[in-house]
Amino acid sequence: MLLIVAILTDQQLRDYRQLAEKLGMHAIVEAYTAAEVTRALQSGAKIIGINNRNLKDFRVDFTNSLKLRAMVPDNIPVVAESGIKTQEDVEKLAAAGFNAILIGETLMRSNQKKQLIAAFKERA
Repeated sequence: MLLIVAILTDQQLRDYRQLAEKLGMHAIVEAYTAAEVTRALQSGAKIIGINNRNLKDFRVDFTNSLKLRAMVPDNIPVVAESGIKTQEDVEKLAAAGFNAILIGETLMRSNQKKQLIAAFKERA
């Protein structure tokens, strides 16, 4: 389950996260700003996604996740989301301590999906 901090109240974040756990699912609590990361942590998030795409104007800043990574304690898995295009991007994120990446547009636009996934896995 993906819970987007920008569109949920603090109470909704807690309630939906707890519901996901009761249903045996994991919730990724997604943040784009430092304030949203703080709210995600306060909600008790067990997995945090840091989005590189601003959902207000859809601009992508690959460095956003790198800037915010340090806010999340090492015992909480962190997912870098959006704007990941190259093997070098994957290497930078792995070096910064990200536990996973979420790739959408780059994968969907690729004509060689299997090769792209294999290359990204090799670099992680």
